[in-house]
Amino acid sequence: MAEKPVVRNCSRTQAAGLICVCANAWGTTLSRCSKCKRVYYCSSACQTRDWPHHKTECKVLRRVNKYDADKGHTLSDPSLRLAYHVAEEQARCRVISDSLGPSPYSQNPPLITYGMKCQVCFRTPFHDINAVEFTPCPTCKLAWWCSPECASAFSKTAHTKQHCEDLACVGATDSVYSAYIHSRKKGLHPIVLRELEMTQPVYIPPSSLTGWADYRKRVFPRFALAADFTAREFSHVHPQATRAVEMLATEPTSLIVTLLRGLEIALPDLPTRKSLCIHFVGSSLLEISSQAMNEELLHYLPHLKSLKMVYVGPGVASMSEGQPEHTNLACNACTGRRRLRFSILRDATYHDFAQTSTFSTHTPDLIAGFHTGMGEVDTDSWRTSVSLILAKKIPALFTTYSLPEAMHDTILLRSLGAVFVKELERNIWRGEIPHPREQQDLVAMEASHYTNNYFFIVRGSSNTA
Repeated sequence: MAEKPVVRNCSRTQAAGLICVCANAWGTTLSRCSKCKRVYYCSSACQTRDWPHHKTECKVLRRVNKYDADKGHTLSDPSLRLAYHVAEEQARCRVISDSLGPSPYSQNPPLITYGMKCQVCFRTPFHDINAVEFTPCPTCKLAWWCSPECASAFSKTAHTKQHCEDLACVGATDSVYSAYIHSRKKGLHPIVLRELEMTQPVYIPPSSLTGWADYRKRVFPRFALAADFTAREFSHVHPQATRAVEMLATEPTSLIVTLLRGLEIALPDLPTRKSLCIHFVGSSLLEISSQAMNEELLHYLPHLKSLKMVYVGPGVASMSEGQPEHTNLACNACTGRRRLRFSILRDATYHDFAQTSTFSTHTPDLIAGFHTGMGEVDTDSWRTSVSLILAKKIPALFTTYSLPEAMHDTILLRSLGAVFVKELERNIWRGEIPHPREQQDLVAMEASHYTNNYFFIVRGSSNTA
């Protein structure tokens, strides 16, 4: 059976040609595939190793390039630049979906979305028969202009100071994380910094903390030391390695502290709780790969003895490392105090999972859905799952990357009569790594998206008794 073509996921900095596809080289001159001209390599050996995967991907990418070449660059009115960009990106995605069929890989693949293009007029290197020289921003190196005319408008119209700062953060974190996963050789695991085997002597209400600086001062005073120690290994990769490690480590921590804030709102007896069971609905790699951070819930809640985390979603088993469900994952110090931590994974939609014995024996105290996209993707399936959650009157915390995503989600929930225990709010415990948007000057406050950027909590429905 022929291999189905797949356009790989990659970082923005890899798509820009600043990091090798194998994540083993950065900041050096890389060669690129001579056919698709979109995938970069540090050596011929690297390219040879990658060819079994890239040979199917390459054909799809060349079809996208042909679309650009055949149509050419057609923007004539600079005031319509963003609408032009959106329309062209959608057209390129259609070219990919024609090859892949219905697939998440056809939706804005980074190799296309983040590849070289003029930030002002959105010309690509494939639009013109004659080569056009693209000049990168000297600061972030992740935005380009294609002509003297575009250069004059670059910083004023398309690449603001904030946009440049955000892209510089992306370049730093992409570079350090690529080096990290290459050195550890354990797949896409997040950088985890935590107070090893340190339980808080007293409960600190999450609402009493004012933000990350306060959290690190009162909960993790050795955070800066831990980040600096980890960053020393990667100081040759990027001059801002320490800050990059801090931001990378904050991403998985954002999940835990956001959970703590939700638990504080939903469970008045949280300070004295001896057991907790949390269900993750629509689980993704973000939650699965961050399981080590769950230990921080045991460390943060001094009276907690048993913690069960249940991850539910299509495909979650393939994201795990096959850890037996009966294995106590608590650290040595917690195990010595007879504390328990378990992880359970189930490949299912949440409404199907709710019919199983596992659900019956592991009733949730809180349900969490991080970046589900329920209001935009698989809405019918989500409607069924959310209706069940509301009918059972289980408190449910949801987060989104952006305000538009949050609005779509809350519209769906309100249509089901959801009762909001916590109205939509910008989350002070969001991640620190920005995800800049090309349409950044359409909505100023949404110039970049963030992990757990917004959150809200629902419990029950006004449509049920």
